[in-house]
Amino acid sequence: MNHPAPHTGHPLRCDPYITRTLEVALTGIIGRPRTLSMEWSFGDDWSQTAATAGLVDVACLLLDSEPTAVYALATETGGPPIVKINLLVANGGIASLEAAWEHDRVPTQRHFHLIGTDGEILHRLEGENVLWSDQARGPIPRPDDLAALRARESVAGANADEARMDAISHAVTQSLTSGELVRITEEGSGS
Repeated sequence: MNHPAPHTGHPLRCDPYITRTLEVALTGIIGRPRTLSMEWSFGDDWSQTAATAGLVDVACLLLDSEPTAVYALATETGGPPIVKINLLVANGGIASLEAAWEHDRVPTQRHFHLIGTDGEILHRLEGENVLWSDQARGPIPRPDDLAALRARESVAGANADEARMDAISHAVTQSLTSGELVRITEEGSGS
């Protein structure tokens, strides 16, 4: 798969669907996030490395933990390129992620399902944005207070984020090349 340039726009974590879900999850309304299923399609301005690292970064934010291991597999069978990623995070949460590249014969994907100990959040591009929990059911609410999101963003410095993204990118690339599970560390990746 050859996708030329890395994405030069905003990080995936700034996508409005993702920030809205993170805002709601940070309120604690779904309890402790435990599993995430996410399918996302990217334009040609995203490299494979930037797209997959961006998905892992978002998964870690939504699962409220750091990455510990990743397994990635790429395919171009029967359509646009797709990368599937299984992610394990430090708190025991897991994510199944799919990065696909947009194609005129394939609909854009912006789907995720975040399940917590006390509820879940479902987002579908087609307009289904639902929250289920003991405290609320129905459309995803818009929290009035963004302080939790801003506080979380300010905790990690730019250097820490860059080192984390480098470690994630390296681990995903190594897993794609080796076909093996790769443990993630900021000093580099091992198997």
